[in-house]
Amino acid sequence: MFGVIDSALKLAFFEGDTLEATMETGDRQLAPGRRALATGVRPLVDTSSAVARIGKREREADPRVWDAEMTMQTSGVCPGRSGGRFHRFRVRIPAGTTWTHASGVEVTAQPQGGR
Repeated sequence: MFGVIDSALKLAFFEGDTLEATMETGDRQLAPGRRALATGVRPLVDTSSAVARIGKREREADPRVWDAEMTMQTSGVCPGRSGGRFHRFRVRIPAGTTWTHASGVEVTAQPQGGR
Protein backbone atom coordinates (compact mmCIF):
# COMPACT_ATOMS: atom_id res chain seq x y z
CA MET A 1 0.00 0.00 0.00
CA PHE A 2 1.22 3.47 -0.85
CA GLY A 3 -0.31 6.68 0.54
CA VAL A 4 -0.24 10.22 -0.84
CA ILE A 5 -1.69 13.61 0.07
CA ASP A 6 -2.81 15.83 -2.80
CA SER A 7 -2.74 19.65 -3.01
CA ALA A 8 -6.26 19.79 -1.47
CA LEU A 9 -4.85 17.89 1.55
CA LYS A 10 -6.88 14.78 0.75
CA LEU A 11 -5.33 11.45 1.68
CA ALA A 12 -5.44 8.65 -0.90
CA PHE A 13 -4.06 5.11 -0.90
CA PHE A 14 -2.87 3.01 -3.82
CA GLU A 15 -2.81 -0.72 -3.48
CA GLY A 16 -2.49 -3.77 -5.68
CA ASP A 17 -0.04 -6.46 -6.68
CA THR A 18 3.63 -5.63 -6.30
CA LEU A 19 5.48 -4.82 -9.50
CA GLU A 20 8.98 -5.98 -10.37
CA ALA A 21 11.68 -4.02 -8.51
CA THR A 22 15.27 -3.55 -9.71
CA MET A 23 18.12 -2.11 -7.66
CA GLU A 24 21.56 -1.46 -9.19
CA THR A 25 24.80 -0.19 -7.66
CA GLY A 26 27.32 2.05 -9.34
CA ASP A 27 30.69 0.72 -10.53
CA ARG A 28 33.06 -0.33 -7.75
CA GLN A 29 36.73 -1.27 -7.74
CA LEU A 30 36.69 -4.19 -5.31
CA ALA A 31 40.52 -4.26 -5.20
CA PRO A 32 41.64 -0.70 -6.05
CA GLY A 33 44.25 -0.66 -8.81
CA ARG A 34 43.89 -4.42 -9.42
CA ARG A 35 41.52 -6.95 -10.89
CA ALA A 36 39.14 -8.68 -8.49
CA LEU A 37 37.10 -11.87 -8.54
CA ALA A 38 33.55 -11.42 -7.22
CA THR A 39 32.27 -14.79 -6.00
CA GLY A 40 28.96 -13.91 -4.40
CA VAL A 41 26.31 -11.27 -3.88
CA ARG A 42 24.03 -11.18 -0.84
CA PRO A 43 20.96 -9.03 -1.60
CA LEU A 44 19.94 -7.17 1.56
CA VAL A 45 16.21 -7.70 1.05
CA ASP A 46 13.47 -9.35 3.09
CA THR A 47 12.54 -11.96 0.50
CA SER A 48 14.25 -15.13 -0.70
CA SER A 49 12.90 -14.63 -4.23
CA ALA A 50 15.46 -11.99 -5.23
CA VAL A 51 17.97 -12.77 -7.98
CA ALA A 52 21.27 -11.00 -8.67
CA ARG A 53 23.62 -10.31 -11.58
CA ILE A 54 27.20 -9.09 -11.74
CA GLY A 55 28.31 -6.65 -14.42
CA LYS A 56 32.03 -6.26 -15.11
CA ARG A 57 34.51 -4.42 -17.30
CA GLU A 58 38.26 -3.95 -17.46
CA ARG A 59 38.41 -0.27 -18.39
CA GLU A 60 35.91 2.52 -17.84
CA ALA A 61 35.70 2.91 -21.63
CA ASP A 62 34.76 -0.76 -22.16
CA PRO A 63 31.15 -1.90 -22.44
CA ARG A 64 29.79 -3.63 -19.34
CA VAL A 65 29.24 -7.39 -19.64
CA TRP A 66 26.53 -8.88 -17.42
CA ASP A 67 26.68 -12.44 -16.10
CA ALA A 68 23.53 -14.58 -15.97
CA GLU A 69 21.07 -14.11 -13.10
CA MET A 70 21.94 -16.06 -9.95
CA THR A 71 19.27 -17.39 -7.60
CA MET A 72 19.53 -16.99 -3.86
CA GLN A 73 20.76 -19.98 -1.84
CA THR A 74 19.48 -20.81 1.67
CA SER A 75 22.47 -18.82 3.03
CA GLY A 76 21.09 -15.68 1.34
CA VAL A 77 24.01 -15.53 -1.12
CA CYS A 78 23.65 -15.57 -4.89
CA PRO A 79 26.86 -17.40 -5.89
CA GLY A 80 28.75 -16.30 -8.97
CA ARG A 81 32.19 -15.93 -10.46
CA SER A 82 33.10 -12.71 -12.23
CA GLY A 83 36.60 -11.29 -12.72
CA GLY A 84 37.34 -7.70 -13.74
CA ARG A 85 38.53 -4.27 -12.58
CA PHE A 86 35.13 -2.62 -12.29
CA HIS A 87 32.03 -4.39 -10.98
CA ARG A 88 28.39 -3.39 -10.72
CA PHE A 89 25.62 -5.38 -9.03
CA ARG A 90 21.94 -5.65 -9.92
CA VAL A 91 19.22 -7.20 -7.75
CA ARG A 92 15.79 -8.01 -9.18
CA ILE A 93 12.70 -8.85 -7.13
CA PRO A 94 10.07 -10.47 -9.36
CA ALA A 95 6.54 -9.06 -9.69
CA GLY A 96 4.05 -10.50 -7.22
CA THR A 97 6.72 -11.14 -4.56
CA THR A 98 5.89 -10.17 -0.97
CA TRP A 99 8.60 -7.87 0.42
CA THR A 100 8.88 -4.60 2.34
CA HIS A 101 12.46 -3.34 2.13
CA ALA A 102 15.66 -3.57 0.10
CA SER A 103 18.77 -1.71 1.25
CA GLY A 104 21.75 -2.87 -0.84
CA VAL A 105 24.14 -5.77 -1.37
CA GLU A 106 27.06 -7.43 0.40
CA VAL A 107 29.74 -8.63 -2.00
CA THR A 108 32.26 -11.44 -1.51
CA ALA A 109 35.40 -10.78 -3.56
CA GLN A 110 39.15 -11.23 -3.57
CA PRO A 111 42.03 -9.53 -5.40
CA GLN A 112 43.12 -11.25 -8.57
CA GLY A 113 46.26 -11.27 -10.68
CA GLY A 114 48.92 -10.36 -8.11
CA ARG A 115 52.21 -12.28 -7.89
